[in-house]
Amino acid sequence: MKKRYATFAATALVAVGFAVPASGAEERAANPTTIAKKALKKAKAARKTANAALAAANAAQTAADFAKGKATAAQTSADEAKASAGEAKSIGQAAQTTADSKFGSITVVQGSGTGTQTLPTATDTAACPAGTEIIGGGYSISGTGANDVTVTVNRSFFNGWVVTEKEINPTNSTREITAVAYCIT
Repeated sequence: MKKRYATFAATALVAVGFAVPASGAEERAANPTTIAKKALKKAKAARKTANAALAAANAAQTAADFAKGKATAAQTSADEAKASAGEAKSIGQAAQTTADSKFGSITVVQGSGTGTQTLPTATDTAACPAGTEIIGGGYSISGTGANDVTVTVNRSFFNGWVVTEKEINPTNSTREITAVAYCIT
């Protein structure tokens, strides 16, 4: 019987050696339900964070789509304005070409002038050259008596311009009047 007790004691000693860790502390096995609950709690928190991130991303996408729509509309308006400006420029250039072809160049012709005058009236004319047409005219008065006269005639005359001046108060001051004609080809 002693042998039996010795075998039992040896078996018990080996069993205790496997059951108790080497540090002498007791080891506990984790409960699978507790582990599952902790994992579920972490998964729910992760899902909540992911849903918030998805909502923020969707809002950002909506804002970006709206901004893109506005930018596209603005680009379309700018393109239309540019096209309209180009058309207006072409029309303006065509009008300028037409005007240039209708009206060649303007030639300014001065009359010979009256020379220094002391008489009460004086007249000068300026004639447009052949192949041109009168479109306007005028005059210039110079000399010490330039302010002592009034112009009584200042108009076109045939294909030229005529100017006549008359002394207001005869002072025998000197002056000269010159007619100017504007002629177009």
